[in-house]
Amino acid sequence: MTFLAAAGPLVWPILLLTAVTLWFSAVYARSRELRFAWTAASLAVATLLMAGLAAVTGFQWSVSATDAAQLEDRWLAVLGLAESLNGLVLAFACVAASVIVAYGAYRGRPSASEA
Repeated sequence: MTFLAAAGPLVWPILLLTAVTLWFSAVYARSRELRFAWTAASLAVATLLMAGLAAVTGFQWSVSATDAAQLEDRWLAVLGLAESLNGLVLAFACVAASVIVAYGAYRGRPSASEA
């Protein structure tokens, strides 16, 4: 099972938010307008919140499936938690990439004495 397939169907909104966040970070890097930085930061927070929601929902699905199947092996819920945390890992990696792009743009900005 691949990383994205293990994360479940709620990984797609995370990927969408990540793509938009990276786009706004790149726009901020080119234009250096502060409004794009705030938009990218807000989208990064939304990405992390969506990833948290996806992880909790995935864990709930895992526990419900384990309960409904009357399985003796309760470790399946823990395996489900591990799979549902894939979306959270993906979100942290993508938000880190956005922060790196925005920080690079900030560091490349001329200071007030140079302008």
